[in-house]
Amino acid sequence: MLESLLGQDVDGTLEWLAGEARRWASLHERWVPVTGDIARLWRKRAEAAEALLLSCLPAEEEVVAHAAGN
Repeated sequence: MLESLLGQDVDGTLEWLAGEARRWASLHERWVPVTGDIARLWRKRAEAAEALLLSCLPAEEEVVAHAAGN
């Protein structure tokens, strides 16, 4: 399914997945007072996943240069 979504709209799919990771980071943050380090671990993993997904998006300059034929 992910392969199909990525094939149809790479940027949209990566942004959606990054948003899901961000949402989960927020949910894990809420559990820090209860579970402490466990919630922090999962929050950090979700934040790392978000950063990785966003790093896969082309930089705006690359998109503009490509559109201009450079």
